[in-house]
Amino acid sequence: MRKSVSCSIGILGTFDTDLFDDALAPRVLRRELKARLPAARIVTFAPYGALRPTPRDGGEPAEPLGRWSPDRAAALTAGVDCVLVTRTDPFPDHDRLARSYGVDRAVLDELDLGGWFIDGPARAAEERCPVITFGSDPMVLAPRLFSPDLLTKRLEYLWLMGWYPREGAAVVVEGDVGLLPIVPRLAAELSEFVASESDLKVVLAELGSPGDAEFASELAAELPPERLYRLPGFAGIEDIAAAIANSAMVAGSSRRVGLVAQAYGRAWVALDPTTCPTSKQFERARRTEPARAAGPSLAAQADAELDRIAEVARTAALTHRQKEASMAETQRLSETEEVLGHLQVAHEARSRRLATERMVFANHLHKAEAEIGRLKDEVARLREELAHAESRAAEAEAGTHAEAAARLAAREELSALRATRTFRYTAELRSVYGRLRQLGESPPKPTGSPADPLPPAAPSPVAAPSPVADSSLPAETKPG
Repeated sequence: MRKSVSCSIGILGTFDTDLFDDALAPRVLRRELKARLPAARIVTFAPYGALRPTPRDGGEPAEPLGRWSPDRAAALTAGVDCVLVTRTDPFPDHDRLARSYGVDRAVLDELDLGGWFIDGPARAAEERCPVITFGSDPMVLAPRLFSPDLLTKRLEYLWLMGWYPREGAAVVVEGDVGLLPIVPRLAAELSEFVASESDLKVVLAELGSPGDAEFASELAAELPPERLYRLPGFAGIEDIAAAIANSAMVAGSSRRVGLVAQAYGRAWVALDPTTCPTSKQFERARRTEPARAAGPSLAAQADAELDRIAEVARTAALTHRQKEASMAETQRLSETEEVLGHLQVAHEARSRRLATERMVFANHLHKAEAEIGRLKDEVARLREELAHAESRAAEAEAGTHAEAAARLAAREELSALRATRTFRYTAELRSVYGRLRQLGESPPKPTGSPADPLPPAAPSPVAAPSPVADSSLPAETKPG
């Protein structure tokens, strides 16, 4: 078993119309390619893509192709390893395709779809990646996409909605605006056919073709209502697949819908605007065993093509990875050389800077050493001054202690003097002497008019004799 390789595959197709088969094709291709390349990235491209989302795109709209140009094609293929073109000519009738998109033919022609789907990608991607045209139709592999359980659940949903008969055999009929001229005759033939068997029912399916709703409405107006069911245009692709897979036969104008019916083993009757099938032809198709030989052979052919596409994509991815690895290695070597050059320049600049810083540091060191010497001298001088100051402080402290001792001795001597009887007995004499001294030192009285006598002076109180009133008296020698 081959090892899965991560790769990118771009798929081009008209996946953005409202057609059932156009919505079914990318899902089938994605499922089949993923089964062969589980790690692959599948990118779908369509003329309008996400610019025109449809109810049946499953929430995964395709990337818009836009108008073809070499630059646009080169940009598209630049992100993928392989390009798969599902159709070389999307629709022979471009007017029909324009109606499917709801635009004028001139607007559609501006996109140059022939350039996209024929040789445009090949010219732009000739050197970048291989471009493969898928010759088979993915519709033949539709039964692999939906599990039987899923189809059973969708069939029950159709019953619940009243869109599909619970009992009997269903004849699914789809058409478009081109079949309107044969509606009366087709209605008559279908009425005769369903009248031949009591269990036959007609299911009118709107599968997105231009004018399919109008065709279904006109045909329904001429068919027996008790035998009639209608599958609306907003039904999902799973609902349509369930209706086809459980039908007795399918009649319609779309060849690809016929391939889906045959893939499920159901008979298909082609409807053409120029001819109308008769009730006998419907009866033969109902009774005849479906041609299963064509189905398996077409499926085998599609499988073989998909195997080849997967191998091409795997090889292209490996080639791209090798090229990218070689380019990355070359790029790394170039970047390494560039980095080494930058490192060499940086090393030289760093060396010059270190030499300059070393010289500057030496200058600062010399200056610092000189400053340190000066500071040491200053410290020695300050220490000497401190010693002198401490000596002077000691001398001052000694002088202070001596003075304090002398003062203490004087106080003690004065206290002893005051304690003698002579000092106490002469207290009154010292007091009188003090008053006489005050009178002698007082200024003379001013001379005034007799008419203005001065007020009598208030008698001054006689101070009590104090032992210390006159300190000028001679000290008495304390008796022995």
